[in-house]
Amino acid sequence: MLPLRIIDNNHFIQQVGEYCLAHIQQAIAERNQCYWVLAGGNTPKKIYTYIAQEKKSQHIDWQKVHILFGDERAVPLDHAESNFKMAKDALLQYLTIPATQIYPIYAEDTLRAEGIKQYQQLLMDMPVMDLVLLGMGEDGHTASLFPQTTILQTTQTYIDKVWVDKLKTWRVSMTYTAINAARKRAVLVSGKSKCHILSKVVATWESKQYPIQSVQIENTDWLIDKDASECVVQSLDINRFFY
Repeated sequence: MLPLRIIDNNHFIQQVGEYCLAHIQQAIAERNQCYWVLAGGNTPKKIYTYIAQEKKSQHIDWQKVHILFGDERAVPLDHAESNFKMAKDALLQYLTIPATQIYPIYAEDTLRAEGIKQYQQLLMDMPVMDLVLLGMGEDGHTASLFPQTTILQTTQTYIDKVWVDKLKTWRVSMTYTAINAARKRAVLVSGKSKCHILSKVVATWESKQYPIQSVQIENTDWLIDKDASECVVQSLDINRFFY
């Protein structure tokens, strides 16, 4: 059973932002630190902007937060398409997280074997990640785990490079090994453009034909706005889901 939490469109960004803040506070309260993995994309950007502006975020001891990234494009960190630059501009520049506790993926370097090895060691040396944010593309990909790519079969490392043929580009991504080892994962799905793929993912969950379906169900929250949920609600028994 896939636990979907459907949120009103007008409150989606606010509620997901509050969700993130609550999990950060809980991690600090329980373990005196929080390891938070950020996602790229338009929806996460809006959430980061909300958190940066939300007064409740001022009550978090950001000195105890560590920031990682689920994936990165093979571009410099100051490039317009960099996930790090997006997160920095929308969120990180407004917080008091020490620079030494922000771990960008230097994708251009990481494409080389030594770079993969170094980031792998970084992840191995860290405590368990507390919260991993994930999105879902219209092809069912998450992070940079795209359909029909070799990284989907990677089980021995926490991070790897991946050639995305449909985009004609290299990317670097955490693998399922890393993502599924976290204490909590949140899959964020919003907008009408995600409606049909979400219904297919839910209906064919056991088939594992879409990359997102290999993210384990346990300790994963699916946070969905109403626009993205319409096809699911229309085509399947609504009682299958939690709200």
